[in-house]
Parts: sequence; structure tokens; C-alpha cells
Amino acid sequence: MTRLGAANTFLLVVRRALPAIFAGIVLLAFAMPAKAEAPTLDALTRIEILANDHPDRALQQLRALEREARKAPLTTRAAFLSVLGYTQALAGDADAAQRTSSELEALAGGNREIAAEAMLVRANALFVRGSLDTAAASAKSALESFDAHSPARLRYWARHVLGSILFEQARYDQALTHLQEAARLADDNGWARRRGMVLNSLATLYLNLRQYDNALRTVGEACDIARRNNDSAALANYKLTEANIHSATDTRPAQHAALTESLALAHSVGARAVESAALINLSDYYLSTGNYAAAIEHAEQATPIARDFQDWSGEATIQTNIGLARILSGNTDLGKPLIELALATYKRHGARNDEVAVLREYGDALRKTGQSAAALDTLLRERALSEELLQSEKQRVVLELQARYEADKREREITLLNRENALKDAQIENHRLARRVWWLLLVVSALAALIVGLLYRRVRSTNRQLEERNEELAIQSSRDPLTGLYNRRYFQQRMAQFDANPAPLAANTVRATYLIDIDHFKRINDRRGHPAGDAVLIAVAERLREALREADMIVRWGGEEFLIFVPRIRPEQMSELAQRIINAISENPVAYNGDLIPVTASIGYAPFPLPPAGIRLPWEREINLIDMALYLAKAHGRSRAYGVARLLTDGDGGIERVETDLEQAWTSGLVELAIIEGPPPSPVD
Repeated sequence: MTRLGAANTFLLVVRRALPAIFAGIVLLAFAMPAKAEAPTLDALTRIEILANDHPDRALQQLRALEREARKAPLTTRAAFLSVLGYTQALAGDADAAQRTSSELEALAGGNREIAAEAMLVRANALFVRGSLDTAAASAKSALESFDAHSPARLRYWARHVLGSILFEQARYDQALTHLQEAARLADDNGWARRRGMVLNSLATLYLNLRQYDNALRTVGEACDIARRNNDSAALANYKLTEANIHSATDTRPAQHAALTESLALAHSVGARAVESAALINLSDYYLSTGNYAAAIEHAEQATPIARDFQDWSGEATIQTNIGLARILSGNTDLGKPLIELALATYKRHGARNDEVAVLREYGDALRKTGQSAAALDTLLRERALSEELLQSEKQRVVLELQARYEADKREREITLLNRENALKDAQIENHRLARRVWWLLLVVSALAALIVGLLYRRVRSTNRQLEERNEELAIQSSRDPLTGLYNRRYFQQRMAQFDANPAPLAANTVRATYLIDIDHFKRINDRRGHPAGDAVLIAVAERLREALREADMIVRWGGEEFLIFVPRIRPEQMSELAQRIINAISENPVAYNGDLIPVTASIGYAPFPLPPAGIRLPWEREINLIDMALYLAKAHGRSRAYGVARLLTDGDGGIERVETDLEQAWTSGLVELAIIEGPPPSPVD
């Protein structure tokens, strides 16, 4: 499994580095000369620095100081518990770190800052354990207890912790806000090392947002800080981020050089967590270049380090890389169990996006080694999990929209109530003035009427704006922002309506669904950049609009996939439409920045109800059937269309066999397929 994204870097490096980073921020305020407790605090400062690279040795030194530290004044005891909890988490013992945070909370009593510090220790322990939701809640509570007058060290600490957790949750806009504020606080207070750490976090975030120039510039600044301070361990960490950026931009020599330098630096100073990360990323590098022996060798070197740190995510990545390397080198029986073990680990920890990524790479490896049946089974597993995640995301979006609607409704009610109160006050005042000066009654009444009229017009205008905004939101929620096509959510809603109230079809007509996949789209992104890939998607969407009728629904299904729903068509015209789609997409290359990008596509399609018996299927099963037809088109050479023409078997048992394995059903004579050839696929394998 390739660990190129920012979230993966955080799991592998930042999750292990953050505790010691934050411990240093806490001690920054305490380690000041003068009073009797200063020697103990100086010792804690040295231990905090040591914990970055050697948490086991740091724990030994903390235990040696424990008796004296527990008899020290409150601030020193709190600092000791903070460093102890962070170092325990850094060493992989999240349970011990959690217990230490509870002890720190009990020590706080009525001290708000120490209580918030305990919440941040707990957030970090939960972060290392992988409990992201509860970690985010704890960090947010700590941040909300501070104000502009709270110590800068605590505000920095809270911002960095919360920003890192939100990053792991893929809430990038919120993460960016908190991390940028942490960088500003570090800069204002002259904390060079802390600024380097947060710059590295920001570079990783920019990488995940595909802002590659920003990412390289930011990590370069972090590397300069580490070099000026002779901080080899930090530089090794930053070089990992630089390597990931080079990987995303397909700059292979620079990626390998950065990884090699990171590994050498980490090994030279004994920074084992960073060494593990460098070894795993080198394993990814060799896996992508086809050097499977080197991929296995580097992954196996990282295994004992990941186990020492109880890094479940790193160990699962190691298992994935070794498993893929063994499958691709012909040792399928040795590779499959490792892949399944990694998938079980991701599922147990709730890392569903990682699970989807592993299934996708697993299926691709099986297909490359000629294991079509196993590859198809893995594809179906990945599709099912992707659909489950889509439904979860849909539910989250619905809840967010509902909450936003309720908030807007409450705000409108409060506004109207305030206006009503203002009117009542004006009326009372008018009556009082009328009793005192009767001849002003007409003037006051006229003014009151004018106010009411203006308020009424304002309410009508506001309601009209709200209606327009609701219409805009409805359109935005149903459209893909890049291509302007309908999105998957809108298609699912329409198909649910079709299934609930099926419209009668004219004689000799059916409805048809086409699933389209742009051939070798990943290579377009890798070789020409994501903006070029976006240009191809936009061009394909426009060509489909020109080739189809207004009554036909065109959907951006996801990634490089498009879906076309034809509500009414004669069966004999379906192959003609498939040929028209292929020609429309591939007839002319896409022009981008003075370059011409050839584009072809593979298609799966089928009529519904299925002839000749007129079998009706729920739309989810329809999509599954044409997805298998699309898979056959890709497996048999790409740039072609495979269509289910009709069933050659009677009864529900026949359709179930076709749905289980379309290719087997075809070769067994249970189903008739129509095959439309396109031009040679481009780019060519």
C-alpha cells in the first residue's frame, strides 16, 4: 500500500512525534532560571528533547526523577506529569498515557489551565490509539477553555493538537485554520523548533490538497530551520514529507534521494519511529518500480520497529506491501494471508478509507497476475465498502444540512421576535405621546404605519432571498462541481423514485444504463498532472452532452467514471448508442496547455427490464450487472463496450447465476453479450 497522502504521513510519523513536540511547548514556559525547583525543570526539558528520538530512554530518566518531582511545587508536578504522559504515548503505551492524564486532571483542582492541559494529554493519548472522534472532542474542549489572555504556549499546543486530529479526519479546511494559527504563535514567540514542526504538518496538509508548490516551499522552510539548529532527527522527519511530495508529482529520483537521506539521518541519531517511516516509504517506492525483493526487504526491516511502538497502522501497511510484492512476484499463496490480515486490522480500527485503498490495490495485483475470478471478487468487495462509505457520508451531509436549516430557522425566529418587540415598544410610546400631545397623533400613526410597511417589505425580501438560496443549495447538492453533471446522490434519489413508481414503457422499448470508465486515467494524472486530468474529465462531460439527448441523464459517477441513464430506447439501438459514445469520447484528443491528450473509454451497459422474459431488477442490482460488464471490457483490452443483450436462461435462478459471475455465465451460454470495438486504447500499456 502506498503511503503518499498526508493523512498516511501523520499516522506514521506525526502520531509518534506530536507528543514530544507538545511536551516541549509545555516546558517552554516552565524552564526558566531562578527558583529552587529549576534543576528539576531543566532535567525535564532535556528529557523532553530526548523523547523525540528515544522515548524508552526518556521514560527511564523520568522514573529516576519521579520521587523528587512529585514533591515539587504544583507547576513542576504538572510539567512532570505532562512530559510523562506524552512520552508514554510516544512509546506506544496509550493506556498509561490515559492514566497519567487522569492523574494530572485530579492534580488540577480548580486550576483551569492545568485542567485544560490534562484534556490535551488525553487528546494526544486518544490520537495515538486511533480514537479520533473522542480525541477531537477533548482537544476542542481544552481550546474553548482558553481566551486571548491565556498563555501562548497553551494556545499553540491546543491549536496544533486539534489541527492534527482534524487533519486525520479529513476535515482539511478546519485543520488548515488551526495549524496556520499554531505557526503564527510559534513565529511570534521565537519558537524555531516548534515552527519547524508545524510547518511540516502544514506541508503535509498542502500535499493532501494537491497544492504541491505550497507543500514544497513549506517543507523546505522547515528543513532550513532544522539545518540551522543541527536537528538531524527533525530533518529526517521533514525529508519524509518532501519525499511524499515528490512521489505525488511523480519525481522519482528526487523521491528516492529524499527517502535515502531521511533513513540515513534517522539511523544516525537512533530516531527509530522516523527510521520505520522511511523504511516503509522506501518499500512503497520499490513496490511501485517493480523491485519486489527490495520492497519486501525494507518492509521487513521496519516490522520490529513498528511492533515496538505498537504502531498498528504502520504494521498493517508493512503487511500490505509485503503481500502485494509476493503476489506480483508470483507467490500468491504467501501474499494473500498478509493482505487479509491488514484488511482486518484496518476494519477493526475503523480506518475504512485505508481498507478501500488496500482492496483496490489488491484487486489490481490479482488482475495483473491473471487471477480474474479473485480480482472480480475483490472488486465487488471494494465496491460494496465504497457504497457503504458513500451512504455514511450522505447521512452526515444530511445531518449537517438539517442542523444548518434548524440554526437558520431559529435565527429567523429570533429576528422576527425582536422586530415584533420593537413594534410593541413603538406602539406603547405612541400611546403615551398621544395622551400628552393629542395633535401629534396623526404624525405618530403615520410614522408607525411607515415603519410597519418597511418591516413588512424587509420580511418579504428576506423570505425571497431565503427561497433563492434554498434553490441554489438544491442545485449545488445535485451537481458535480467540476463537470456540472448530475452527481451520484442525485442519481440514487431519481432511481429510488423510478423503483417506487415505475413508469410504463412504450411497446418495443426498454430503459438502458451505460457505465463508462476513462482508460488509463491514473497515468494521465501521474504523467501530466491533476489539472490535465481535470481538463480530460471536463472535455469528456461536454462530449457526452453533445452525443446524447436532453432526456438522457448524464452522471459523474465518481473519479474517472460516468453513468448514462436512458429512460426510453429500442433494444436494437443500444449498440449504436454505445458506438456513438465511444466515438464521441475518442474521436479527437483533448487539448491542454499546447499538448494533445488521446482519450479512450471502456463501457458496460444493459437494458432493463432484461429481455426476453422482461426481468425487473432493483437499480442497485442493475448497476452491479453493468459494472461487471464494464470490468469485462477493461479486462479484455479496454476501449470497447460490453453489453448484456439478453438472458438465455429462464427464471430467477438464471439471473442470480449471471449476477454472481457474468464472464462465467457468458462462457456457459447463459447470457448473450454485445461487443463493440473502439480504437486502440491510449495511453498504450
